[in-house]
Amino acid sequence: MDGSAGGVVACVADAGATFLAPIFDELTAVVCLSGTPRSHVGIVSREYQVPCVMGTSLVEEPANGDAVEIDCSGELGVVRRIV
Repeated sequence: MDGSAGGVVACVADAGATFLAPIFDELTAVVCLSGTPRSHVGIVSREYQVPCVMGTSLVEEPANGDAVEIDCSGELGVVRRIV
């Protein structure tokens, strides 16, 4: 990832926090398709106070540039593509 990540929601299939480390503090949220909140990505997200949804099943994977909404207000996080 080059440049600034401001306003970016990272959707990762199988990447650790090390991959995201250079931009973690700039991310708006993280959506991880595997793992649990106790995974390294989940723990680092919490420490950076970046909303994170772990073990996500997406009906349709968003394309680069799609607008999404991440709702972490309940027990289960919700990812919605904004049309």
